Amino acid sequence: MNDPFVVDPPQLDLLLKQLRLPTMRALWRSFTERAEREGWSPARLLAALASQEVTDRERRRFERHRAESKLPRGKTLDNFGGRPRRPVNG
Repeated sequence: MNDPFVVDPPQLDLLLKQLRLPTMRALWRSFTERAEREGWSPARLLAALASQEVTDRERRRFERHRAESKLPRGKTLDNFGGRPRRPVNG
């Protein structure tokens, strides 16, 4: 009998790649092993993987925007320098 819930690792990797979930693709094996060891529910496993995906996307987006801005690392508004700006009234 063919169990539809048996995981085929290469197929799951392909699905996660097609869904553009690179962090989940990289972590699902180690998280699944941990979940089995620690008795996680399926929902907890899914939530942990999704949380990591969101965190990594935010980090990559921040890095991409910083690189596109071409601002030097460590530059903030506090150490920007230059003449004082008038406040904008809105």
